[in-house]
Amino acid sequence: MGFAIPMKQWLQHELKDKIEYYLGEIFVAKQGIFEQAQLTQLKEEILSGKNKHYQSLWYLLSFQMWYEKWQS
Repeated sequence: MGFAIPMKQWLQHELKDKIEYYLGEIFVAKQGIFEQAQLTQLKEEILSGKNKHYQSLWYLLSFQMWYEKWQS
């Protein structure tokens, strides 16, 4: 049997600094892959609780961290 991870808690608290860095204007502009306005809107909606698609933010954060390690 699987188990759930506390994704909402992690994204809103423990990983908030990483989200601000990896989905922030400087990193996204340097990278040139994503549209900053859309990322900002999604990030703000999820972190404020207006949007419940935490997995989307989790995937974006994971990709950005992977990208920094392997593509930079």
